[in-house]
Amino acid sequence: MSLPKEYNNDLFFFTHVPILKKMGTWVIFVLSLTSCSLFKPVITTPSTLNDEVFLNEKEVEEVPSEKGRDRLNIIPYWKKKDEDFPTKKKASANLTLRYDVIAEAEKYIGIPYTWAGKVPETGFDCSGFTSYVLRKFNYNISPSSKDQAKLGVPKSLDDCNPGDLIIFRNDKNEVFHVSFITEIQPQVIEVIHSVNGGVKKENLFNNTWWMNKKMEIRSILPQPE
Repeated sequence: MSLPKEYNNDLFFFTHVPILKKMGTWVIFVLSLTSCSLFKPVITTPSTLNDEVFLNEKEVEEVPSEKGRDRLNIIPYWKKKDEDFPTKKKASANLTLRYDVIAEAEKYIGIPYTWAGKVPETGFDCSGFTSYVLRKFNYNISPSSKDQAKLGVPKSLDDCNPGDLIIFRNDKNEVFHVSFITEIQPQVIEVIHSVNGGVKKENLFNNTWWMNKKMEIRSILPQPE
C-alpha cells in the first residue's frame, strides 16, 4: 500500500520496530517495510472513552466462532446482534405482558361488584373480573373461581409475579375468591380484585380477615425467567 511521505520517513528510521500511526480514524500498525496492518479504534463502552481496543473492522462485524464466545466480551454492546440477548429479551417481553395485564385491570377500578357479573357494563364478581381481563390478552379462561384454581401452574408467594392469580379457600378448603397479584414486598401482598364495594386495589397485610384465609398461587401467564 502507498503511504504519505511523512510515514515513509518514519519507516526509514524504524524498519524493524513495530510502530503505530494514526491516519484519520484509522491506525496503521507497521511491522516492517513490507508488512503493515490497518486497524480502527473501537470504544468498548460509551463511558470509557479513553480505553481503546484495536479490532480489525471485519472482526467487529463478524467474530469467527473458533475464536470463542469470549471475544464478544470486547465488542461494544451496540455492535452485538439481537441473538446475543435472547433470554433477556424474552424475559422482558413476558414481564411487560404481566404489567400490561395489571394496567388493564386497573382500568376497571370502581366498577361495582355484581354476583356472577362478567362484564363492566353490569359489574363483576371476583372470577368474572379476572376472566374478563385475561380475555383481553387472548387467555380465554372459565369465569368460575373453582375452575381458575386448576389452571396454570402452582407457585409459592415467594416466587410469584405481577399478573399471577391468588386463590382463597375457606375452612372447608373450598375455593371462594380469586384476585390478581400486583406487587409482593415485605409486609405487602397487593392485589386488585372485585369484592363488596367494587373493583379495588388493597394490601392484604392490612386486612386480618384475608390474611387468615388459605392462599395459593396459580400462574397462567408466561414466566419472566
